[in-house]
Amino acid sequence: MTWPLWPRLAELIDSGLADGIVVSAWNTTDEDISSWLLERHAFVARIGTPPYAPASLTEAG
Repeated sequence: MTWPLWPRLAELIDSGLADGIVVSAWNTTDEDISSWLLERHAFVARIGTPPYAPASLTEAG
């Protein structure tokens, strides 16, 4: 894990003091992290649109 605050985030989720993580859309969450969060009934939410998103995701419609 390359997030500097990951140990603290993991501690908060494990202890039940946090229900999930909100990150900018261009941060990625690998499958291991997604599985880890799912096992703890936690979530990761991405906000914004990444600059490399396909046109189909960035077009209004």
